[in-house]
Amino acid sequence: MLYCSGLGAVSPAVADGAAAGADSVTTNDVQLPIGGQAAGVVFHGLSAGFAGLYQVNAVVPACRRVRPRGVR
Repeated sequence: MLYCSGLGAVSPAVADGAAAGADSVTTNDVQLPIGGQAAGVVFHGLSAGFAGLYQVNAVVPACRRVRPRGVR
């Protein structure tokens, strides 16, 4: 689970400054590469109960050992 900002519009829309419900997903596709492989994104939307906080739930792929890198 990753928390972030700036993923864009959601559906259904949420008023500025209002806490999100559990069903507001981003209208843009979200991709999350980990170790050169695509993680299985299972949810991308606003985090319920928060204003402006996005959440991305993903399954980390099995991959070969890689050296640590920062999040981009």
